[in-house]
Amino acid sequence: DPIGVWDSITEDGVGLQVKGRLLVDQVARAREVHALVKAGAVSGLSIGFRTKASEPRRGGGRTIKSLELVEISLVVIPAHPGARVTSAKSA
Repeated sequence: DPIGVWDSITEDGVGLQVKGRLLVDQVARAREVHALVKAGAVSGLSIGFRTKASEPRRGGGRTIKSLELVEISLVVIPAHPGARVTSAKSA
């Protein structure tokens, strides 16, 4: 279930950078998740996308050239170690 909104999504030389808000005044679960983020229990991001264009890599795998971002969620353990929450403000 949605518990917040993403206010900005940008890509830079490091990767995908997102900023968002948990709707703590409107959604009870958002208050719970905010507490878990502040405590460090939830610190990962899950990025869901559809590949639009890719190229195979030598030795296996692929390089994604174009994608459609469909979802970003807060999670306990992200699939990519760099997909992390880096800061959380007070509610």
